[in-house]
Amino acid sequence: VEGRSAGRCVAGSAVMEMRLSVSASQSGLGRPESAARAAFALAFANDIATALAISASRVTVMFVTEPASTVTFRVVRAEQAAGASVAEASVAEVVDALQAMLDDGGGALRDGDVTGGVDATRPLNPRFEDPVYSDLTWVQLDANLRAAWTIDADKVTMHLTLARRAWLAFGFSFVGRMVGSDVIFGHPPTAAGGDASAVVSEYLIVEQSVEGLQAQVHSMLGANTYVEQTGEATTLVWERAFEATHDDHRSISRDGPTVCVWAYGVDNELTQHAARGTILVDFVARRVGESIDFDLVIAHVFFMLAAFGVVLPVGAMIAALFRHKEPTTGDHAWWFVRHRALQATGVVLAFVGMCIGITMVTVRGAAHFAVRHTQMGIFVMILTLCQPVAAWLRPHKFDHRGNVLLRRRVWEYSHRGAGTAAVLGGCVAIQWGMELISLAWRYRTIHMAVVTLMVAFYVWRYVMAPVPDRRGRAAGAP
Repeated sequence: VEGRSAGRCVAGSAVMEMRLSVSASQSGLGRPESAARAAFALAFANDIATALAISASRVTVMFVTEPASTVTFRVVRAEQAAGASVAEASVAEVVDALQAMLDDGGGALRDGDVTGGVDATRPLNPRFEDPVYSDLTWVQLDANLRAAWTIDADKVTMHLTLARRAWLAFGFSFVGRMVGSDVIFGHPPTAAGGDASAVVSEYLIVEQSVEGLQAQVHSMLGANTYVEQTGEATTLVWERAFEATHDDHRSISRDGPTVCVWAYGVDNELTQHAARGTILVDFVARRVGESIDFDLVIAHVFFMLAAFGVVLPVGAMIAALFRHKEPTTGDHAWWFVRHRALQATGVVLAFVGMCIGITMVTVRGAAHFAVRHTQMGIFVMILTLCQPVAAWLRPHKFDHRGNVLLRRRVWEYSHRGAGTAAVLGGCVAIQWGMELISLAWRYRTIHMAVVTLMVAFYVWRYVMAPVPDRRGRAAGAP
């Protein structure tokens, strides 16, 4: 999508964004949540209001870029500010008055506690804001980046403003990782001698490098999509439907938060990012929150991989292949003691992993069991949790004549079948889970190789090289 000129933002928007460079010794001004920044912003707004004889409620500090302490702030018209008089200066008059003060070496700004150190040689860079976004609540993503959006029927239009000249990206993830995210990149014109065009592109991030940006074959961007730079700011506007139309794209949730990622560069060259982050955005309810902790994802992967990748399969193989080891009978049989211990451990690990997974989805506010990984996972967990109950209800094996009871045969086939289905289903769920969080193919390949080796060993041990069972006959022999 070709970039559009800054002329589309007209004075009728009644919101002006400007910059002043001031001397400030406070630390932590760049962090939106810091007390120092809040105090600085309040003092700055009061100084501007005093110098211009307007209400301080009309002045809002957007960014404080350190170490130069360049303050990006907005001034709205009097009708939009609580407590302001409609007789106050218009937005255009405010800009003219500030510019006159700078031309005069600072003028009345020199009397302010914060603006007293204004650098009158730096440009004001006034910029009228797009009327569509003038009345929206802006979300501060970090000290340099903010966002606002509108919703129209089945699509979202987001406006991102960065307080520097650099590439800018915003995307959609499943767990908050950059890898695997469906990302919209705003590419401003590069440095002298480079590409002179401004383009918005869509990528699927497959690796943590510039080479890992895989261009999306099918675009979901609407007509109102562009990137532009004016003064020292970069603006990215994108328009996209809620529902993903192709497999490589992520959908935007209508019913709760969507895990989003953002990043921007040092300059216009598409190299390593200067900053990045994740955030939960409820586009419909217009709420934002912290993204889920990726440590929860790691914990879920660890417990489920330990349960269904190691402990439960090994326990099942011991029961199937090592019944001949002495002692072979009773509750103290070699195979039974180890089978029971491993399966009990595996069930506990799987249950903890399931609880962590449910917590992750709940924190996100997303729908439970909405993807095939979670659907297979809950099926496997039902089978897994039924196994210890079935073991406790195990019927006696022989009748008074020493014949195997029918109900015992039914129980054994059911127990073995459900256990095998749980282990194999767990392996499938692990593969789908790795795919869901876009884990590198090498890890998925390693897991598949381990599963293949375990199955091969089972087949060789049970079919190709049968071992004696407890009655001294070959396992599998008539």
